Amino acid sequence: MRSMKESSPFSSPQQHSKMRVTITGMLQGILCLLYELLIYIDVYTDKLSPTTDIDNILFTVIHSRGK
Repeated sequence: MRSMKESSPFSSPQQHSKMRVTITGMLQGILCLLYELLIYIDVYTDKLSPTTDIDNILFTVIHSRGK
């Protein structure tokens, strides 16, 4: 049993470190893609929506002084 554990390709500390870095990088890439997808959906659904949100409209108010 011990010889199987020692002969495993993932038994050395260097392999553990490489595996941890690889898994962390893959998770970071997946999270980045999901975040970019959400931003893409948010931006293009606002531009393509048939109704306009009143909060997104910038009003210019001109105040004239009374004489």
